[in-house]
Amino acid sequence: MRKYSIRKISLVLVSLLLSAGLSTYAQQNKSLIDATLSAEREKNGWPATDVNDYIISDQYTDKKTAFTYTYIQQRHHNIIVYNAISVFLIKDNKVVYFKPGLINQVEKKIKTDKPSITAEAAIGYALYQIGRTDLAPVKLTNTEKDLNRFTFESPGISSSPVKVQLVYRVVDENVFLAWDVSIEMKNEAHWWNIRVNALTGDLIDKNDFTTECDFGDISPGFLAHEHNSSSTRTINFSFLPPLVPEYTVFPFPVEAPTFGSRSLLVDPSNAIASPYGWHDVDGISGNDYSITRGNNVYAYEDANNDNLPGYSPTSATLQFNFPFTSGVAPLTNQDAAITNLFYVNNRIHDVLYHLGFNELAGNFQQNNYGNGGQANDYVKAEAFDGSGTNNANFSTPADGASGRMQMYLWSGTPQLDGSFDNGVIAHEYGHGVSNRLTGGPSQASCLTNAEQGGEGWSDWLALMMTIEPGDNGAMARGIGTYVKGQPTTGAGIRRYPYSTNMTINPQTYANLATSTTVHQRGEIWCDAIWDMSWFLIDDLGFNADPTVATAGNNIAIRLVLEGMKLQPCGPGYLDARDAILLADAIF
Repeated sequence: MRKYSIRKISLVLVSLLLSAGLSTYAQQNKSLIDATLSAEREKNGWPATDVNDYIISDQYTDKKTAFTYTYIQQRHHNIIVYNAISVFLIKDNKVVYFKPGLINQVEKKIKTDKPSITAEAAIGYALYQIGRTDLAPVKLTNTEKDLNRFTFESPGISSSPVKVQLVYRVVDENVFLAWDVSIEMKNEAHWWNIRVNALTGDLIDKNDFTTECDFGDISPGFLAHEHNSSSTRTINFSFLPPLVPEYTVFPFPVEAPTFGSRSLLVDPSNAIASPYGWHDVDGISGNDYSITRGNNVYAYEDANNDNLPGYSPTSATLQFNFPFTSGVAPLTNQDAAITNLFYVNNRIHDVLYHLGFNELAGNFQQNNYGNGGQANDYVKAEAFDGSGTNNANFSTPADGASGRMQMYLWSGTPQLDGSFDNGVIAHEYGHGVSNRLTGGPSQASCLTNAEQGGEGWSDWLALMMTIEPGDNGAMARGIGTYVKGQPTTGAGIRRYPYSTNMTINPQTYANLATSTTVHQRGEIWCDAIWDMSWFLIDDLGFNADPTVATAGNNIAIRLVLEGMKLQPCGPGYLDARDAILLADAIF
C-alpha cells in the first residue's frame, strides 16, 4: 500500500509540474504563433478576423528532437471552424515550419452564431439523417461552455457517451452553423460524426470514425447461431504476482499461417514502450490481468455484436500457449486466435512507440505513465466479430477514447479467421495511426477527403511489419492473401501485388485518375512510399529492432509518421509527399 501511495503522489506531482511548465511554454509559443500569423496575414491579404481568434488544439514536444508540434484551430465568436487547422513546427524559439489551414474571409461568409435547435435535439436530427427512428432517451452529463460542447448518455443507442459540439462547417463557399454529433452506434460497425444544420436540422455532411476496409462481401449476423463460448462479461481485474508471460503466436515478420509457423515468445514486450509489460494498467510492478488484456489492448470475442467484451483466454500463470490446428472450424482455435490478436496489437504499439507514435502523439494506452497525452484509450480488439464477414475495420475517435478493431471470419471451407492474418491486423491498426497523427491527436476527422492516403498508409504498415531478412523490393507482396485463400505471392485484396518491379506492379500517379474507390486510390499512395522505403533499405540496410535509428526501414517509418504530423488536415498526396520531404530535410 505504501509503495502504491508513493507512486500515486509522485505521478500527481509530476503532472502538476508538467502542467505549470507547459502553461508557460504555451504562452511563449503563442507569441511566436501570433507573430507568424500577423506576417502571413499581411503577405496573403487575410483579414485580421481570420487569424485573431483561434485555440491551440494540440501541442507537444518530441523528446528526441526537441521539435514542438503545435496545431491551432480557427474560431469565430468562440465557435470553432470545423477542420480549419494550421500546423506549426517550433524549435529554439523559432517557427521552423508553418502550414496554414485557415478559411479565408470567414467572417463575411457567416450568417449567424445562434442555433435554433438545442444540442439534445441535434442528436435526434442526426439519427434521423442516418435512417434511425428508434430514438432513445438521452441524459446530459457534462457541459463545456468555453468549447460549446456537450456530453450525453444514451445507452439505448450509443456504446459510449455522445459528444455534441457547435461548429462552423464550410462546404464549397458556404459556411453553415452546425451541430457536430459523435455517436458510437450500438450493435453496428459505425461511429458516426454527423454535421446537422443548427438552424434546420438538415444534414450537411457526415463521416465515420470507423474505417471499413471493404475486403469482400459482408454477410451480417452469421455468427449468432454458431458461437458456443460463454457470453458472460467479466472484468477479471486483480493484483497478481510478477510472472513471465509467454505467447505462442505467429510472430512478426510472419504474415499469416501460410507464411510460416508459430513460435513461443517469452515476454516480448519492450521495456521502454511497455515498461510494466503487456498485462499492466496501474504502473506498479506486477501484472493486473490474467487474460488477454493490458495497457495497450484488450482482446476478446464479440460474437454478440454488442461492442462489449466477451470471452478472453485466461492463464493464471500468463502462459498463453494454446493449440492451433489448420483446416478446422475457427472456434476450435479461438484461444489461439485471440492470443495472436493480442500479441500483434501490442507488438505494433511497441514498434511504433520508438518511431514517433507515443503518448504525446496520441497513441493507444490506458495508462500513459506520466508521459503526457490523453490516457484511457487502449485498443478494444474484437475477434469473431458478429457484425459481418470478409472484412475488418478500425474506429478512431480523438485521443482519450479507445480505438476499436473488429476482426471477422472469412468465407472458405472451413472459414478462415482474420485474427491470424497479421497483415490485415496491422492494416487496421494503421488507420488508428494515420487518423491520430494528422491534424493533431485531438482530431479524428482530417482524413475524410477523397484523395487521402489512409488505405495506402495502412497497406504500407502491414508490408513494413512483415519484411523478412533477405527480402527485396522487387518481390511480389500482396495484402490479405491468407484470408483470401491465395498463394503468398498473390495480390490478395488489391489489383496488383506491391513491388518495386514495374512489370509486377505497373501503377503510377497517373493511375489515380482511373482509381474510383478509396482502396484503389490508397494503392497508388502505398506504391509510392513502398518504393521510397526500399530505396532507404537498399541504401542503409534493414533491422527489425525499432531502436536502431540508422536502419533504412526504421528511417522510412519515422519519416512517414513525421510526415503525417506535418501534413495539413485534409491532405492530398502532394501534401503528404511534401510533408515527408520536409521531415527528411529537418530531422
